[in-house]
Amino acid sequence: MLDLKDPATAYEFALRDMRDAALPASDPRWRLQNDRGEALAFAAASEGLLPDDFAFEDWRIRSARGWSVAHEAASTGRPLPENFTQWNLVTDLGVSVADVAFEMGTLAYPEMKTHVLGQKGGSSYLWQRLATEVSLVLAEGRWPKGLEEDMDTLRDVTGNPIVFVAAEMDCLPEGFDQWEIQGNHGRTVAHAFVDNQFKLPRCCDTDRSIEVWTLRDDQGVTPLHLMALQYLSEEQYQSLSNHLLAIADDEGVSVEEMYNNPELYSERVLFGHTDSDPLSDVATEYTPSPM
Repeated sequence: MLDLKDPATAYEFALRDMRDAALPASDPRWRLQNDRGEALAFAAASEGLLPDDFAFEDWRIRSARGWSVAHEAASTGRPLPENFTQWNLVTDLGVSVADVAFEMGTLAYPEMKTHVLGQKGGSSYLWQRLATEVSLVLAEGRWPKGLEEDMDTLRDVTGNPIVFVAAEMDCLPEGFDQWEIQGNHGRTVAHAFVDNQFKLPRCCDTDRSIEVWTLRDDQGVTPLHLMALQYLSEEQYQSLSNHLLAIADDEGVSVEEMYNNPELYSERVLFGHTDSDPLSDVATEYTPSPM
C-alpha cells in the first residue's frame, strides 16, 4: 500500500501531477523535496513547467548550494515571465539571476545594464562588473542585443573597448562599421580583427574597406601591415595596388617590405606593445565613461 505521507512517494506523485497538468502557483507541493534535497519547483523550472504567476517566495526556494528556483529557470535559456522582478537574487558565490539570464541570452544588454548600475557600489566597480559580464558572453561568440550603444565607452580592466573582444571572437553585429574605435596604443577594432581572424575587414564600399585597412596605431602600423606580416596570401598580395603596398609605418617600413621580410619585423610589430605590464598604463582610478 502506498504511503502518501512518505516524502519520497509524495514527491513522485507530485512530479507526475506536475507533468500531466501544471500545478497551480498556490500548490504547497512545490516545496516537496526529492532524495537529493531539491524541491519539486526545481524540476518544473528545468522542464519549463513553472506557472507564469509563480509566487514571489517560491522563486526564492534554494538548493543546498544557494541556487534558487529562479536561477534554475534562467539557466534553461527560456525567458522568465514578463512580471518577474527577482533579478538580484544571488547564489552563495554572488551570481545573480540576471547574470545567468544575460549569459543565456534571455536578458538584453540594456536591461542588464540597468540592473547592474542600479546596485550599491562605486561607479567604477559597477561599470567593471558590467564589462566582465559582457566579456563572458562575447567570449562565447555571442553579441548581446543592445550592446551597440556602449561598445566604445564600455571597457575592460586594461582600458580596451569591450568591442575588441567581439572582434577577436568574430561576433561583431551585422553591418558593423565602427572599425576606427581605438584601444591601448592606438590599436583599432580593425587591428584586433586582423590579429585574431587572419583576414581583412570587408565593407560594402570598396573605398571604405581601404580606409579601414589603412588605419594607423601609435607605431603607424596598419591592418594591412599585420596581414602582410603573417596572413597575406600570394594571390591577395598580387591584388594590392602599388599605392597600398607602399604605405609605410612610422619607421618607414612599407607593407611590401613587411610581406617580403616578415622575420625582420615580427617582434617589433607583434610584441612591441607588450614589453611591459599590460595594466601599467591603466590609471588605478580608471572609470569607464557613463552614458
